[in-house]
Amino acid sequence: MRRYTLLAGVIITLVIIQIFNMTNTENVKKIDEEDIIEVPYDFHGDLDYINYSRVVHKINHFDHVTTIGKDESGKYDMYMIELGDRNKPSILITAGMHGSEWQGTLYSLKFMEDLRDGTFPDEKFTEKLLNEYHIIYIPVVNPYGYDHAIPYQLSSGRYNSNGVDLNRDFFNFTQAESQNVKVVMDIFKPFAYLDIHMMQSQYSANGGNNIVLGNGQEQTNKYFDNMADSIRSYAGQPITKWDAPAYVKSTNPGLSRTYMRNQSNPYTTYTLSYIFELTKQVDRDKGFDAPLSDQQIIDYGMAGLYLFLYTSTMYYEDENK
Repeated sequence: MRRYTLLAGVIITLVIIQIFNMTNTENVKKIDEEDIIEVPYDFHGDLDYINYSRVVHKINHFDHVTTIGKDESGKYDMYMIELGDRNKPSILITAGMHGSEWQGTLYSLKFMEDLRDGTFPDEKFTEKLLNEYHIIYIPVVNPYGYDHAIPYQLSSGRYNSNGVDLNRDFFNFTQAESQNVKVVMDIFKPFAYLDIHMMQSQYSANGGNNIVLGNGQEQTNKYFDNMADSIRSYAGQPITKWDAPAYVKSTNPGLSRTYMRNQSNPYTTYTLSYIFELTKQVDRDKGFDAPLSDQQIIDYGMAGLYLFLYTSTMYYEDENK
C-alpha cells in the first residue's frame, strides 16, 4: 500500500512540475511577444528588372530630387530623393551598392513611392514620418553596375566601372560613388542609416537563413533586436544577426555601416547603422536557385524597411523625451 502511495506522490509531483514548466513557457512567450512590432499589411510591387534610365525616370517623379554627382565611369548621374521635412532629424537609406542586387533598389523604390503617394498601408505612421522626420534615399549607389547587371547572374554588375567593391571603400573613399555618398552622410548627419543588400543562398555568413540584419553598435541592441525579432515574426523564418563591427578595427574592411556608425549626429547619442540582406534569385548551372519568391522579397523587404523606420523613430523619441 505504501508503494502505491509513494508512486501516486511521484506522479502528482511530476504533473505539478509539468504544469509549472508549461506556465513558465507561456510566460516566456508572452514576454517575447510584447517586444514584437506587428506588421499586419500586404505589400505590392514588381521585381522585373528595369534598366537604369527607367529607374531615373521613376526617380524624377519625386518632388525633391538632387543629383549628388557622377559615378566613376563619368557616364551616370547619382540621385538622392528627399521625403518629409528637411528641417527635421534625418534618416538615410541606400540601395544598389552592388548592381547585381537590383531587387533591393526596386522594392525600396516602391516603398518610397507609396510614402509619396499616400498609399502605404500604415497611414498614421506615414503622416508621422513625413511631418516629423527627413527621409534621404539613394536608390542606386552603383549605377554602372546596376545598368550592366544581367538579371539572375550571380555577380554580374556587382562592381563599379573600375572593378571596385564599393562596400569596401567607405574608409579610403577612392571611388566617386562612395565619395558622393559620404558627402550626403557628412552634410545631413543622419541619426539612423540602413544599407540594403541582396545575398546569394550559398553565402557562408548567412547561417543558412534567407534574412540577415547587421548591427552598428552593441549599445543600441535593444532597437536592433526589436527590429530583428519583428522581421523574423513577420516572415515566419529564422534570421541571422550580425554583430557590430569591432571598434578596434573600425577602418577595415571599409563597410558603409561602419563609417556611418562612427559618425556623430546632433539628435541621438549613437548613430543607428544597419545592413539588411535578403536572399536573391540566381540562375545556376544546376537550375534556378530561388529560396525566396518575388512576392516574399517584396514582403520581407518592405516590412524590413517599415520596421527600420519604426524602430528608428522609437530610438529618437526615447533619446529626446
